[in-house]
Amino acid sequence: MRFYESIIVVHPAIEDSALDQVVNEAIQLFEKRGVKDILYKEILGKKRLAYPLEKQRYGTYVLIQFGSDGAANSQLNRDLELKDN
Repeated sequence: MRFYESIIVVHPAIEDSALDQVVNEAIQLFEKRGVKDILYKEILGKKRLAYPLEKQRYGTYVLIQFGSDGAANSQLNRDLELKDN
């Protein structure tokens, strides 16, 4: 098993209570794709983006570190990109 980390950028208008729900949905996606060990998760806060994404200059960063065999990482990345938030 190898260790990976993923940084998820969440829409800045989402408030703290809804942000926890978005993070939990992301973790459920990780588990659905075969990730058994979520080692660490941290909400890093709102930060300015290097370039605008969907006309937004800020985003809320979430760091997730996990252990996986790496086979489903590309599918996991695709699933996270399709999420609206």
